[in-house]
Amino acid sequence: VGVKFDEACFLNECQKHKYAWCVSEMWLCQIEEKISIDMDDFLGLASCILWERLVGDKYSYEMLDDLIQAGYAFSNEEPQKACDIWCKTWDIFKKQIIQDSTTVDEVDAEFSGTQCFSNWCQDFRTELLNSSAENREYAKHGVAYCSEFLEIFGVENDKLLIDGFISDMAEMYALSGDQDKGERLIREFIKNEPQSARGYAVLSQIISYRPKNGGETCIEDQIKILEQAQSYPVIDGEDYCLEGRLEDLRKEANRNPSLQSSSRVHTYEPNNSASAFCQ
Repeated sequence: VGVKFDEACFLNECQKHKYAWCVSEMWLCQIEEKISIDMDDFLGLASCILWERLVGDKYSYEMLDDLIQAGYAFSNEEPQKACDIWCKTWDIFKKQIIQDSTTVDEVDAEFSGTQCFSNWCQDFRTELLNSSAENREYAKHGVAYCSEFLEIFGVENDKLLIDGFISDMAEMYALSGDQDKGERLIREFIKNEPQSARGYAVLSQIISYRPKNGGETCIEDQIKILEQAQSYPVIDGEDYCLEGRLEDLRKEANRNPSLQSSSRVHTYEPNNSASAFCQ
């Protein structure tokens, strides 16, 4: 079709662009006659493949999108494989995109993939949490990821997004073996957000990990935490199924009285100035 390909010229153009498809426009400029849509697409796809083969130090946004989709292909059946792929994806985002962005919306505006960054970053967090239950190494990866994300985007005005990262990080601390850090972090979350059921629900779950980390099972502690949420009262108890959680725990406590304990529990005591926790 009249395209003169030169590798050096191609590589030079790749340094100017983020999408490989855009590089194919330099070829289109060489073509004097009108070409078919199929040939137009071929040039774009050829540029994507050549970028992948020839450019060693920079991912095209198409390649980044392919990594994200490759992770989704494993997310249902093999979440740990999805996490392995997405750990690499996160490193690329940090290196090539996030360093020039301060908000999630800015990253979404910069990167236009099959899945937007704002959705993917939360799906990655969820897959790390799911994988953490079976392998502590993924809990450590999850803690690192959440820490980095909060360091970069911690001033986001999307409170729901940030709260999700904080609470999941607390749970992954416990799943990684650091029970005390997990409980401290989520109690601090409850102190700052006493009206949200999320913190109480997550703390109850984290308490259930005590036996994995050398502690004792204590359903009574879990029950007390959820009862505190009810008595506050929280504004979104139904969203976190507080009634159902309490009912299940009470049934379990009745079946296994030995699991109950008199250990002290951090309880919420509102005052006129600020939230407070005491033993």
